[in-house]
Amino acid sequence: MSILGADNLIVTKMIVTCLNIVPSIFRKLAILDVPYIKYEEECVIDINQRMMIATSTPVGFQDYTVLNETSTFTPDPTNPNWTLFAQEGTIEIKGLGSMSWLIELFARKFLTRGAKKNTLLMEELMNEKLSAFNRDQIDFNFAHKT
Repeated sequence: MSILGADNLIVTKMIVTCLNIVPSIFRKLAILDVPYIKYEEECVIDINQRMMIATSTPVGFQDYTVLNETSTFTPDPTNPNWTLFAQEGTIEIKGLGSMSWLIELFARKFLTRGAKKNTLLMEELMNEKLSAFNRDQIDFNFAHKT
């Protein structure tokens, strides 16, 4: 669902289904023994401010987890043609006894590893583009052409 309001905000909400990657040791708990985990994703785009905020929260685990992720995309203050990307998240597992801290530790390490992998991938793609640019193969002029 996408809505463009009179205030030039675009709001999108959707449910995203992800494969459950929780290790089998944790799946001994019935609540975690599911093939998929659903998240509610909300994205707010402010056209006037050239800003986007995306948040995601798990659906169906509210009694056991507090897991939130927020990504913000804004123009860089030093160069408005660049994008400043900030991402933060919190995770807290509760009500699962002594397994809570182990699941939290796994989730934290998994999410951190994913963030590092995504950063390395982005750097690799940027280096490829730069190499191609240096060979005069790519036009980096993103100005609107009329």
